[in-house]
Amino acid sequence: MSKPVKYGVFLFVLLGIVAALLTFVNSFTAPIIAENQLKDVLIELEKFDEDSTYKDETAKYKLPKGLSNVYLGYVNDELKTVVYLSSTVGYSSGQVNVLTAIDAKTNKIIGTTVTLADKQTAGIGDQILTHNFQTVDKDASVYAEIDVSELGKSEFNIISGATVSSKAFLSGVNLAAKHYMENFGE
Repeated sequence: MSKPVKYGVFLFVLLGIVAALLTFVNSFTAPIIAENQLKDVLIELEKFDEDSTYKDETAKYKLPKGLSNVYLGYVNDELKTVVYLSSTVGYSSGQVNVLTAIDAKTNKIIGTTVTLADKQTAGIGDQILTHNFQTVDKDASVYAEIDVSELGKSEFNIISGATVSSKAFLSGVNLAAKHYMENFGE
C-alpha cells in the first residue's frame, strides 16, 4: 500500500473514532443542556402563569418551521397553559424569538414576550423587546387567521417605523396560534 492510501485509511479510522466519541459525549451532555435551557425559559414561563408546572413537550408534536418549542403548563395534572417559542426573521435578517402563552380553557392569549431581537435597528426595531402589541385577551383563532402582510389594520398595535420587526413578532404569534388551534383549540 502506498503512503497516501495508508494516510487516508488512518485519517478515515481516526475520523470514525472521533465521531463515536463525540456521539458518546453528546448522549450525556444533551439532556443536561436541554434541562438548563428549560430552566432559563421557566423564568419567562412563570411570568405568564406562576401556578403551573411546565414541561417541554416539543418531542410530541410536529412543529412547522419557525416554531422550536412547546411548553405545557399543568395544575394538578390538568392542562392550563400552552406556551410556544417561535423564531422568525426580522430586519437585516436578524432573529426574533417570541414566547406566546395561550390559556388552554379559553383559547385566549395570556401573554407574549420577545426574548431575542437580533440585528433590529437600535432605538426603533429593538422596541419590540418592550412594546405592548396588545395581544393579551385576544382569541388565538384571530391570530391563527391573520395575514401578517396586513399590518396596517388598526387591530394590530405595530411600531411605527419598525414594520419588519413588527411583522417578525406577529409572524411568531401567528405560528403559535395556528399550531395551537390545530392541536388544542376548539
